[in-house]
Order: sequence, then structure tokens, then C-alpha cells
Amino acid sequence: MDNENTTQKKNIANPKTKKLGIGLLIFSVVAWLLIFAVPFLPVEMNTRIFIAAALGIGGEIAFWIGGIILGREAARRYRKQLNPRNWFKNKSE
Repeated sequence: MDNENTTQKKNIANPKTKKLGIGLLIFSVVAWLLIFAVPFLPVEMNTRIFIAAALGIGGEIAFWIGGIILGREAARRYRKQLNPRNWFKNKSE
């Protein structure tokens, strides 16, 4: 019985860790959206390419680390919310 309680406690994420994971996911979305603003920067073409690549790679790394921190349950929940088939379903069903 005591073994079950310790197993349940391991599945509960630390609130600071959970906030870090959510923050990384938000950062990844912002990084990917900022790529669209890069062509309008008043810098040389080589610098724009470097900035866009850094934002893309940084956003992807942040996304995967955030997904690993939040775990499988969060990924399932967000995947369900992002599925277009579920957008207009009645909540009472």
C-alpha cells in the first residue's frame, strides 16, 4: 500500500517544473512566430539567415524539452485540443 502512494507521488509534477515546461512551450511558439518578422529587420541578409535559423532551432529544442518535462499526459491533452474534429463538438456529450 505504501508502494502505491510513492508511485502516485512520482507522477505528480513539481509546480515549478510544470511552469518551466509550459514556459518552454510558449517560448517555442513565440520563436517560430518571430521567424516571420526576420525578413523585415534592417540587417544584412547573412544575419537574417542566422537569426531565422537560430529561432527555428531554439524553438524546436524548447518545444521538445518542454514536452519531455510535461510528459505524455499533457501531450495527449493538447493533441486532443488541437484536433480540428474536436473543436465544434458539444461539451455536454
